[in-house]
Amino acid sequence: MEEGASDRKPVDFTLDEREGETIVRVAGDLDATGAPALRSQLVETMESATHRVVLDLSAVDFLDSLGLSMLVAAHRRAHELGIDFVLASPSPASRRVLEITRLTDLFTIVE
Repeated sequence: MEEGASDRKPVDFTLDEREGETIVRVAGDLDATGAPALRSQLVETMESATHRVVLDLSAVDFLDSLGLSMLVAAHRRAHELGIDFVLASPSPASRRVLEITRLTDLFTIVE
């Protein structure tokens, strides 16, 4: 078993529709277990979005390479669909990973 794996929290997400945007609030770990479920939800959300999808990362406790890959794929898909994809309020843990990988240059990030 991977060290610390028992401490990991399953990913959970909620959707909130507002004028011209959909907010997806994520909590838990964006890893090999959680990223696929969120990716499916984001694809579905983006297919019906009219203008902007905001991914709230304020409650993300852990972000690994699969989580990053899912974020990059979501960014690419949003661009293909002509909608904005924004990361909001990244938790300190997720912000650190985004900074180390320099993905802060790719994403629009709002606090």
